Amino acid sequence: MVLCSVGSSTSTSSTSVAATEIASPVDGLRGLYPASTPFKTGMLRVSDLHTIYYEVHGNPKGAPALFLHGGPGAGCYASHARFFDPSHYMIVLVSPPPPKSDGILSQGNHLTKVEF
Repeated sequence: MVLCSVGSSTSTSSTSVAATEIASPVDGLRGLYPASTPFKTGMLRVSDLHTIYYEVHGNPKGAPALFLHGGPGAGCYASHARFFDPSHYMIVLVSPPPPKSDGILSQGNHLTKVEF
């Protein structure tokens, strides 16, 4: 399993080099893979109070790669899947529920008090 976190300055040079060498430039950005559409999305209930949104991109039989975003208020976007080779990885993006879903605000949280 590959773990990746946005906002972290820690990375291994072998991972960065491999991704850069494999990927061809797309949209003028070096090292990103083409955009993809998730083949699966859903909500994962993690407690009686909280639910996490997820989407899965890439190869359903590939090595799992779990992408973790940078923290409260942030989220994952389909463009984050572009960091991984979709032919090799099953890319899992996790986030708080989308804002317009029956999500975080209906879970007893509000803008001044978000409980995790």
